[in-house]
Amino acid sequence: MSERPKYLYLGLAGLGMAGAFFALQEMFGSSAKPVAEPNIKKLAAVGPIVIAPPKGLITGEDTHRVQAKLREATGPVDMVIHAYGGFLAAVDPIVHAVKSYNRGKVRAFVPYFAYSGGTMVALAADQIGMGEGAVLGPVDPQISGFAAADLIGLSNRKSADAIDDAFVLMAGLAEKTYNETRTLVEQLVKSRAALDRLTSGSTSHAKPITFAEAKTLQLPVSEGVPEAYYRLLEGRLKRPRILWEL
Repeated sequence: MSERPKYLYLGLAGLGMAGAFFALQEMFGSSAKPVAEPNIKKLAAVGPIVIAPPKGLITGEDTHRVQAKLREATGPVDMVIHAYGGFLAAVDPIVHAVKSYNRGKVRAFVPYFAYSGGTMVALAADQIGMGEGAVLGPVDPQISGFAAADLIGLSNRKSADAIDDAFVLMAGLAEKTYNETRTLVEQLVKSRAALDRLTSGSTSHAKPITFAEAKTLQLPVSEGVPEAYYRLLEGRLKRPRILWEL
């Protein structure tokens, strides 16, 4: 008799998550007959790791939890990503942790959207399953609300006596961050077109990357997200708010 799926969660589980958990147990119990589905829709034996921060931004708390869950995992892992982005110091370690995981394939599922840092984490996976109408986004770093690429460009166009020390320092940070991000993303994609679209800052940071464009860029995307993962995400998003999340 095969072992029932084990589910890994990030964050505090609310009533909606608990309901989804028991529903999944009932649905995928050993007595249920398997339903023929495309491979992309089959659940991994271990997972998913849900990355859906309450405020949309991936933080150091998420980093620690993802790393801990990956350390505990012993086989293929699924991630469900629903995020606007996150801090570089939080996102980059997750990318490295996912990329270095060697006890099974890692699949990322994006039911609705994964922008910026969320896209970075998805790119570290072996495969990205996108829901109907789901989008990814550019990952060019932002410094104080401005695209690093724009700060670098402005610094190059300005004469030294036309900018103050604070801007010089900010432009220097932008250049280092831009180069570091581009170097990392270059390890995650197959084409120069993908590298430029994701990191160059040639579009706004919110310009979505659709499934069709992702395919054109040779990103490892497939259509489809398991219905169980939609329910799992909805349960998390609808959980009661707690005081320190206000």
